[in-house]
Amino acid sequence: ENQLRELLVAGRREGYETLIFGDYRIGPVDRAAMPNRILAEAGLLKMRPVKDMLYPDLYASRAFAMVDHQVAHVYVPDPAHIGPTRDLLSQMPGVGEVMDKEAQRAAHVAHPNAGELLLQAEPGTWFAYPWWSRPREAPDYAAHVDIHSKPGYDPCELLWGWPPGSIGRDPGRICGSHGLAGPDNRVVWGATMEVPGPIDNLVDLAGAVRKWIDE
Repeated sequence: ENQLRELLVAGRREGYETLIFGDYRIGPVDRAAMPNRILAEAGLLKMRPVKDMLYPDLYASRAFAMVDHQVAHVYVPDPAHIGPTRDLLSQMPGVGEVMDKEAQRAAHVAHPNAGELLLQAEPGTWFAYPWWSRPREAPDYAAHVDIHSKPGYDPCELLWGWPPGSIGRDPGRICGSHGLAGPDNRVVWGATMEVPGPIDNLVDLAGAVRKWIDE
């Protein structure tokens, strides 16, 4: 924020009209929820043991979660398992909402590639991908940056771990995340130009800037 404020001050000093827009707000988090661990404990996410490490068998699984910050897509191939999976995850601490396809359509987020269920975290919670309970069960790629093997974004890759060259694996070190729906999680910050009407998305922003230019 300090760096953005410097840009805003410099723009004012030079006589520029400025608008700093972000399409989402980073909010504080202090805990991680792990839907894949819950699914594995319930037998919905199947495992393949390799040298005492546990790798997910996504083809044999009845449900698995692809996590991304404060949302998670849960893929359930067999419709018969959607209800039990929804009931299980609805009781999971840190889950604020479980949306089926109907609810996704109502919220205009029903992409063809979306999961049969879409999880939204409670404020203060983010979703982590791990399914194992003991450190020795972690797959080899858990210790380093490997965006193509992990089922979802792993912010722990931003942190150094031990031994040197590995990443941190303590989800408690993550202090910020994003992804919650609603206007409170979008931001127009630092405007010195007059912007007509509310700005909730990039389309609104483009329209407002065009109107400002035309006037």
